[in-house]
Amino acid sequence: MISLSAQNSLETIFLRAARTTLPLHADDAISIMPLVASKAIDFPERQVLLLTISSFTFRFLLIFHIDDDAPTRNYFQQDRADRSFVDAFAETANLFCGAMNRELLKTFLHLGMSTPYVLGRASMGFIDALKPGFLASYRIDIRDDVHLHATLCLCENENIETIHVDTDAEAGSDTGELELF
Repeated sequence: MISLSAQNSLETIFLRAARTTLPLHADDAISIMPLVASKAIDFPERQVLLLTISSFTFRFLLIFHIDDDAPTRNYFQQDRADRSFVDAFAETANLFCGAMNRELLKTFLHLGMSTPYVLGRASMGFIDALKPGFLASYRIDIRDDVHLHATLCLCENENIETIHVDTDAEAGSDTGELELF
């Protein structure tokens, strides 16, 4: 079971990471709207880009529903023909997941983060089989022309009562430092 307080904290961490990593330019407006659902939503995008953060306590899936439409491709590729849209978006999604991972490390030790991988949208039909304790979906609009969806899925191995959220206004502003061990 994941408490309502922990669910709200996870959503706060998600929103903070979205606002700091998805807009590629400081003046790009971003709108994030939660969508009401009790199970996985079948969004129209043809692909999902999936990242995971895992610990002994939980497995968290960060799922972006993406299409290679012209506005989205142009925004994330930034006129770089040397990389595909999926590679360009995966780079941004990895920074996003890293921001969430850093926040979650304040509560949970020993987190592991996957590299991004792409699946077909049909894979979303199996999310409910994971028996998530928390499932949330969002519509994300950047500027007026870039639209995508995200799904958060948390499967817990034990009860999660609290997730620490740093209330400092600067929290989450780091978008991707390389950590060397």
